Amino acid sequence: MTLTLLTLGAGLGRRQIEYHERLAFVQVVDEKTRRVQMEHRLEQLSEPPAHTDRRDDELTTSDGATNATGDLFRSVEGGQSEENLEQLCQLGYKEHWLVPVAD
Repeated sequence: MTLTLLTLGAGLGRRQIEYHERLAFVQVVDEKTRRVQMEHRLEQLSEPPAHTDRRDDELTTSDGATNATGDLFRSVEGGQSEENLEQLCQLGYKEHWLVPVAD
């Protein structure tokens, strides 16, 4: 009987602690959300919106000049060396856009 009461008491205590931890977490999340929203509003007020004449599809495409893959493709197109072609193949296997040939 005593063991049952101790187990029941421990279980209820644990549930009560978990309940208070969850309430505290909700308060922290709410505070962080409000803080981020306020910082976003302040950011919008402090900086004027940037107007660009570029289209949306131009903003999402990669230039090729800004990444290492573009350099590799240009070196292969220029016919510089087989080593560059090998590097390009290794990159293709690594990024899974080049699939090995099945025997």
